[in-house]
Amino acid sequence: AKIDNTAKVVLGKAVKEALDKKKADEAWGILNNFKRTYVDVKENNLFGDSMFLNAAFLIDRSREKEFDFLVEDLVKKHDDRMAFKYIGPAPPFNFVNIVVKW
Repeated sequence: AKIDNTAKVVLGKAVKEALDKKKADEAWGILNNFKRTYVDVKENNLFGDSMFLNAAFLIDRSREKEFDFLVEDLVKKHDDRMAFKYIGPAPPFNFVNIVVKW
């Protein structure tokens, strides 16, 4: 059976919406997993279709080990389907807004 272009476009949009929802659900799950350990979180731009979360977490030093443990636990649980890149500690530049008035 031949599928017309309109049906292909409708199908493509439905697939994109489903994938976007899946990515948002995955991101929420990760953020929710860390919620008791961070003071603030900043979601940054995504790069590529397979990335579903790019976030910077502001962590109190007293919770750093707990955060590390949660990251390690997530890697173990999802290693078969997710890749994590964890960089830290880092300066809190994601949480500073500088406004220059001319």
